[in-house]
Amino acid sequence: MANRVQDIDLGYKEFKKFVLGLKATGPDVLIGLIGSDAEAKHKDAPRFSVAAIGAIHEFGVDEPPVKIPQRSWLRAPFDENRRKYEVLLARLTRSMILGGKGMTMERALGIVGLIAEEDIRKAIRNKIPPPLKTATIRAKGSDVPLIDSGQLIQSITHLVVANAEKIAL
Repeated sequence: MANRVQDIDLGYKEFKKFVLGLKATGPDVLIGLIGSDAEAKHKDAPRFSVAAIGAIHEFGVDEPPVKIPQRSWLRAPFDENRRKYEVLLARLTRSMILGGKGMTMERALGIVGLIAEEDIRKAIRNKIPPPLKTATIRAKGSDVPLIDSGQLIQSITHLVVANAEKIAL
């Protein structure tokens, strides 16, 4: 009598389809200056939105007579902590796959978003280089770049969306 092996799919095909479709269909997390706080007029420069002020500082301006140095408050902290976010998201995804109570991809991304927000705020509070000029410190009464009224740092947030590729930013 010949031995026979029967392969019974207990959900692997469906699971594989789910995992392969995660990135294609979202969800995603947006981190930075988003929504109405980002669109608000900046208190110290009302011609500009908070998002515009954030972009000016993130990338700098060198158009004489205006010279504002680049102070990467968004990209640099994200890049510095990227591995931490990847490890955390992998752990949370594993929890979701193994049936962690209430864990969803949206919730996992929300947790990573909250941690990224705090990492960005921490980087700003730790004085992103280059240091301010003496005249600027005298004028504002502080040597901490990027914090005057607090509007920029308070406007940093995250948003979990179904698919970021479909959003016009």
